[in-house]
Amino acid sequence: GDGKQIFDLREVDADRFPLLRGECEQRMLEFEQGVGETLFVPSGWWHQVLNTSDALSVNHNWVNPANVHYSWSLLQRERERVFAELEGAGGDEGA
Repeated sequence: GDGKQIFDLREVDADRFPLLRGECEQRMLEFEQGVGETLFVPSGWWHQVLNTSDALSVNHNWVNPANVHYSWSLLQRERERVFAELEGAGGDEGA
């Protein structure tokens, strides 16, 4: 990672993020999802999942009016990165 994101809320450096634990305790929703249950996570909601047994996860990341500008920006950056890698490997951009 680039050091700007926290990837596991169970392993937060309290010296770097002194206010985070209190914020998490106030705002965090924690529950155990049962067999056959479905969970909807709204666009833009930060979330973390811990599978306590074998599990099948079906994710669909939506592009919608609330996040289209982020998605478009990401797609443009990734396109440039892929073309640069192809060029460095002697590939043909094609487009």
